[in-house]
Amino acid sequence: MAMTQATPGLVVLSKLTYGFNPNDLAQFNSMGLKAWLADQLNPNKAENPRVSAGLKAFPSLSMSPEDTKNNFPYSIKNYLVADEVILSTLFRRTWSDRQLFEMLVEFFHDLIPSPRGVADENLSHYDTSVLRKYALGNYPDMLVASSRSAAMLASLNGNQNDKYNPNENYGRELLELFTVSTATSYSQSDVVNAARVLSGISWWADSGQGLQANPGRHWNGPVTVLGWSDPNPGGSSKVILDTAERMIRYLALLPATARAFSLRLARRFVSDTPPGSLIDGMAGVYLATSGNIPAIVTFMAQSAEFADSDGQKIKRPTEFVSSIFRALSIFPAKGIMAGDPMKDNFFEGNPLQRLQQWAIDHGHVPYGWPFPNGYPDTVAAWTTLSSQVMRWNLVRQLSYGWAGGDFTAPNYSVLLHSNKTSDSSILNSAATLLLGRRLDSLEQAAALKVVSNVGGGTKSEAFERKAQVAVGIVLSAPDWNLR
Repeated sequence: MAMTQATPGLVVLSKLTYGFNPNDLAQFNSMGLKAWLADQLNPNKAENPRVSAGLKAFPSLSMSPEDTKNNFPYSIKNYLVADEVILSTLFRRTWSDRQLFEMLVEFFHDLIPSPRGVADENLSHYDTSVLRKYALGNYPDMLVASSRSAAMLASLNGNQNDKYNPNENYGRELLELFTVSTATSYSQSDVVNAARVLSGISWWADSGQGLQANPGRHWNGPVTVLGWSDPNPGGSSKVILDTAERMIRYLALLPATARAFSLRLARRFVSDTPPGSLIDGMAGVYLATSGNIPAIVTFMAQSAEFADSDGQKIKRPTEFVSSIFRALSIFPAKGIMAGDPMKDNFFEGNPLQRLQQWAIDHGHVPYGWPFPNGYPDTVAAWTTLSSQVMRWNLVRQLSYGWAGGDFTAPNYSVLLHSNKTSDSSILNSAATLLLGRRLDSLEQAAALKVVSNVGGGTKSEAFERKAQVAVGIVLSAPDWNLR
């Protein structure tokens, strides 16, 4: 479909949420951008009752790595912890009122990821105590917490990093991906010295002791990393952890890190190739606020570059799915129930398994990317013919209400106003509901030919069928793939 000039509300809600309906748009228009951002970035914003109640079905979300090691059934099936994190993440993305917060959590899933499959008992702690805890705080704080989390120490082999067998994995990714990026010329010596500073730090959930810094395993001696120098004396757990923290905070507050972080954030929310002027401005805010995430996001969202970026990002698969659910007001058909260890399928009967399976089928399940660089975030990675066919098939299932009893069917008599029974009015209602604007004349004419051939049954049955087809057409068009 041809893009028309979008209103500020449409740009913001399409870019900074997982989808919207007319009520969301009306609320934004009533509040205005500044108040909406303040509300969405408020760390004390209350969650809606539906999500709050549903999250109670996932006990591991409030457990430490040691708790999951010592509580049945997670103690014998640690992958259930990862599954609970994934199910709850998809649940939150799709139905939470804290939409911008959830989008930022996903951004950090990709920026400093700890994929499932290494030590799954650690994943709930990482999600809750690192990403969610600091997503509305300062990036250096998050990076420090991530570096000494059980999940990151397992996934990038920090537990194996000691003075006898130095492991450079985390030290290398700290420079390449988490701070200054390859845009800065760092040396192998910088990587080695970063690894030396972090040596001896571990978290073994089996021991029950949590985070440990063992002086006997730590490499002692002077180090230099990208201009930062320290005698690195070791000698005690506190000294080792304090030295590591100083190094990480130094790297996290370098101008190169400010630019790398800003580029990743703008590429996520603005365009695949964000303007240099925007990166400069965001990096300036980063340095002025010591990496305050809400301040940087607010600057980005209020910029002229952001306002002009409608349709310049592709919806990744889980965003595509959630946007349909939110636009069509589709909800779980039954409550979100806790797992049952007496069943072969621990989550039997939980409708969120459908969301998880769709995410797996489309190659975009949370925490599923096995590498430390996060899921791709540019158009080329998500626009294959096979992936588009899968999207169209999913559109047909959801627009026709064929979700197998797991989810409610769209109520088109409310969504599209059943008193509007002409073919053109049904199509206009569908386009306005989903895109916030009508189709242009050529698109309208082509779509009307299809809708007009649908009929049969009673007046209400004919309306329902035409509504399903009209919604399916709009959801299958190129615009719906875009943010």
